[in-house]
Amino acid sequence: MKIPLPLGLCAMLFAAVSVFAQPAPQDNWTLDFSFPGASTNGRFNRPGNVAVGPGGRIVVADSGNSRIQVFDATGAFLLRFGSSAVGNSQLGDRGLAVAVAADGKIVVADRSSKQIKIFNADGSFVRAFGSEGTGTGQFGEPSGVAITATGRIVVSDALYCRIQVFEGDGTFVRMWGSGGTLDVQFRHPMGVMIDVDGNIVVADDVLPRLSVFTVDGVFVRKWVPASGVIALAPLTGGRIVALDQGRHLVVIFGPDGVVERTWGSEGSGGGQFLQPGDIAVASDGNILVCDTRNNRIQFYTENGIYLHQFGELGGPSDGFGDSIRGIEADADGRIYVTDSTSGFPTIQIFSSNGAPIDQMYLQDDKPATVKIGPTGRIYAADTFDADAGGIRVYEGSVVPSRTIGFGTPGSGNGQFGSSGAYVTTAIDANGDIYATDPGNGRVQVFGADGAFLRKFGAPGSGPGQLSQANGIALTPDGRVVVSGGANLNYFTKAGVFIEATSGGGQRLHTIGPDGIYYYFSTSISSPVTGSPSCAGVNVRTGALYSYDVTSRRVQVWRRGFRTLGTQPAALVPMPGIRAVAQRPNGYIDIDYSVNDGDSATVTTALAAFRGGSVYIRDMVPLAGASLVEGTAAKVGAGIATGAVHRVTWNPAGSGLSSGDLVFEVFAWDARPKLLDMDFITLPTTPALTISRIPFTHADFRAAWAWLLLQAEPGLTRASDGEIAGPGGAFTVSGVETRTTAAGRSWLFAKLGVREATAAEVTAARKATAANTPNQYPRSATQRMGDRPRVVNEWGFDSDGYGTDAWWVVPL
Repeated sequence: MKIPLPLGLCAMLFAAVSVFAQPAPQDNWTLDFSFPGASTNGRFNRPGNVAVGPGGRIVVADSGNSRIQVFDATGAFLLRFGSSAVGNSQLGDRGLAVAVAADGKIVVADRSSKQIKIFNADGSFVRAFGSEGTGTGQFGEPSGVAITATGRIVVSDALYCRIQVFEGDGTFVRMWGSGGTLDVQFRHPMGVMIDVDGNIVVADDVLPRLSVFTVDGVFVRKWVPASGVIALAPLTGGRIVALDQGRHLVVIFGPDGVVERTWGSEGSGGGQFLQPGDIAVASDGNILVCDTRNNRIQFYTENGIYLHQFGELGGPSDGFGDSIRGIEADADGRIYVTDSTSGFPTIQIFSSNGAPIDQMYLQDDKPATVKIGPTGRIYAADTFDADAGGIRVYEGSVVPSRTIGFGTPGSGNGQFGSSGAYVTTAIDANGDIYATDPGNGRVQVFGADGAFLRKFGAPGSGPGQLSQANGIALTPDGRVVVSGGANLNYFTKAGVFIEATSGGGQRLHTIGPDGIYYYFSTSISSPVTGSPSCAGVNVRTGALYSYDVTSRRVQVWRRGFRTLGTQPAALVPMPGIRAVAQRPNGYIDIDYSVNDGDSATVTTALAAFRGGSVYIRDMVPLAGASLVEGTAAKVGAGIATGAVHRVTWNPAGSGLSSGDLVFEVFAWDARPKLLDMDFITLPTTPALTISRIPFTHADFRAAWAWLLLQAEPGLTRASDGEIAGPGGAFTVSGVETRTTAAGRSWLFAKLGVREATAAEVTAARKATAANTPNQYPRSATQRMGDRPRVVNEWGFDSDGYGTDAWWVVPL
């Protein structure tokens, strides 16, 4: 269901977004990227229906997760699409039925929205039709769907007791059925299928009855099974395999309706089911059973012999839940996020660029903070049970390899007191664990094997007293810092109290390699605003991670400062949305500001992104008549920096009446180029002038957004987000974050540069070295979050970007 704008507070992007690729030479922060929660590929929450498509692909309606998952014939995951978010791919959680056409298109009957939605084989949205009601093309409970040989879509409606037929484009063809017991009536029509003769077979689990009709709706015959059948699929020789949900049985009927074979019972073992929801026939003739409450798909031979299965329990929604408590990174840059959402507590693991790697379901554990040891061990502090807190240690398994604490609260070694406060941890280079124990007013230290080593601190709220301890970290010079109350308390590793300073009002998370203190809610010098619930830092790169509870995304920030290479003359403007609020009349007030240390005024542009998206295809400019109450003058040229500007937008003026929105602000401070470049001259043979840091797709995306908002002549934007201009497509259709070769060439020409050749990049890497790349890991004075990656002695950022990075040289 779409959320009307006046009822659903718009999503907000609290970020500094610049159209310039390179950061300023001063210390500042920019949002590098953000990402949603981990994929739960191959995990289900009440999968309701299954279908088989061309090539044996298995399509599963993962109803409880509001999505469709697609697997190959063996059950290996291929792709997924759909979510509970507002938009074309929104799918409800009240039940989904699926069918696959001969061309691979996937047709989904969604009971929540009362719609039929059609997707391409790759999961991209094609069209939707239908609404709630009793008219033609309307539904009460679309419960089954099938596709004829000519591509017509057949839908059963369990609530209104009828069958409707549509063309593939959603055009209504015919309808028959009503409530009753006559041959053309139904009580609760569920599954539908097309038999070998092209007839439509309907399973009514209340009468109970299987009824056969021609494609024109003419009754052919019927037969009565022993009990209700909810789903059915065609077998060879005119036979039908059906699912008797109430008796947990698979039933095979001969062409005459006589039962040939049954198997199954209630349970969770092989050959057993818990509320099975659907049945299908695989490309090799084996039978697939969608075992709903066991969250799996089972494979059987026609003789009922169990073969194998795939699937397990997955979260109630894709992405993060509503209780993110900790973020951490390991030595390889992998990001760990603890999600304590009730019922599905997890540790989600991502690559350094936000790609999901794994998701550890921790059963009844509820981790609040996470730390990664030097050998990759995961230390999760469970702080939700105030009477029995402690630490669980994981080593590649959802089963803890050891636990520290828990059980009965106490003051003995290895016990934790009952205070209701957080147990937090820090891990040193040896793997020793430093854990706060606020219930006893102390820190306990354990070895990597969990053995108790020592304790220090005292109860109370004064200097060196730790009853209010709520965070702990280790400084680069080896001291232990504990936050709590109004103090930061410093100890040696041996536990000798050194001093107390002010600043303990927030929960200390960790201390970066540069000495910056990072707290759960924010960092002393970070840009994190909005609604963060926690923050973490990559102690190797200095990248900052925060979780924004408004957008349910982890945001990755990079801290930009450089000491090598020629630096730009002007500072990069730092724009950001400060507040968004909607009035009862539908108007939306957006407050924004731009910080720029050497510019008094800038040119700005504002945009809204429909459906909670950040894709350019969903971008709506905030300009012209849609800005009301005279606020159009507060966007454009001559906007003062260092001040908050309010604009008032009427979304109806842009044709928007419902849905989530993300807002973004862009700024330009009249520097000569659209994208900021830092060139350096390297002493190769001959000398080479080249950009110090490459451009990436993320840099181009901001440039395209700015150009579109400024109505750049010659640029057009299609409905799928593809940007075109002179010479062809400049971005990839449907994936506007990817710029094509033609788009790069056009941008580079506009910038007065060309792409560096492979030989020039190789020469830049080598610099003065004759034969081999002359590269060094970044140091404290040669980094910018994740950029630069690897530098030579001249400051050229040379590696670690893969193939999607482009250095340029001036024309």
